[in-house]
Amino acid sequence: MTTTWGIDISNWNGPVTAQNLTDWTAAGVQVCMIRGSEESAALTETAIQQFTAVRPVIQYNFPYLWTYANDIPEQAVDTCLNDFGSLVTQKRLVFDVEDLVNFISHFGQSGTQLPKRYQATMAAMLGTNKVGFSSVPPAQAITWLQAAFAETVKQGFEPCIYSASWCWNPLTGSYTGFSGMKWLVAQFDNTADLTVFNSVGGVQALMGKQYSDQGRIPLTDPTAPQYDFSIYDLAAVSSMPVVSAPTIDVPTLEGWMANAYQRVKKAREDLAPLVQYIPEVANADQELDNAEQNLRYPGGPS
Repeated sequence: MTTTWGIDISNWNGPVTAQNLTDWTAAGVQVCMIRGSEESAALTETAIQQFTAVRPVIQYNFPYLWTYANDIPEQAVDTCLNDFGSLVTQKRLVFDVEDLVNFISHFGQSGTQLPKRYQATMAAMLGTNKVGFSSVPPAQAITWLQAAFAETVKQGFEPCIYSASWCWNPLTGSYTGFSGMKWLVAQFDNTADLTVFNSVGGVQALMGKQYSDQGRIPLTDPTAPQYDFSIYDLAAVSSMPVVSAPTIDVPTLEGWMANAYQRVKKAREDLAPLVQYIPEVANADQELDNAEQNLRYPGGPS
């Protein structure tokens, strides 16, 4: 088996910089999975920047989608692929089947002790009344996933699963009906070996294994940015056809910009009651104001 390796990023990593891309390329990163489920307009704009920056440089990149029990599965898939489907290199959508409730239970941590990326997700869930699969019966979680996978296939993308035994088993009742799909399993044992993993979902072979949640790039710099590291079966990860570079006509581009403008405008309206009380919110509002102006007047105010 020929393997390759990669990272995954989300809003907590911030915008991708030219230095990030230089460092990732130098380290041999060939796969970048990017979170495609953001709970606000501002976070979605960050994700769009990440996808746009990564696509020309990292060979294999695709979105992953957090699963929420109170989302409509088809709508969650369509929103993700409408926002990011044309910005990736592969027609693959990875479903992140985990839940902060059982994450805390597994690791014995309170919400304030969780890693930064999980704190951000927890805040987003609480702020938007998102409900994880731990709040519903396993059969309901399975039905949700079946509907989401069917919609993904309908859209021409390959559905895959990201989970771990300590997530999957309590959330789905140890369901094995998706064993034939491609899986990325989280098992932070610092062992970059696709054959070493805890049994989950009836899976016999992995597409990928996330083996470290404390990797750094550059690899030898202990102060460098931190990432999750994953090893992949190259044949499995490269099997999906690439997404053609989009040809965007002016009316379509203007429509996208108008849509983004309305989303940023709505985010500013939602933040307005807090701006005068919380400095961090005021800073975020200023950034959104800049984004709003750039979207409204892309060539400068007229």
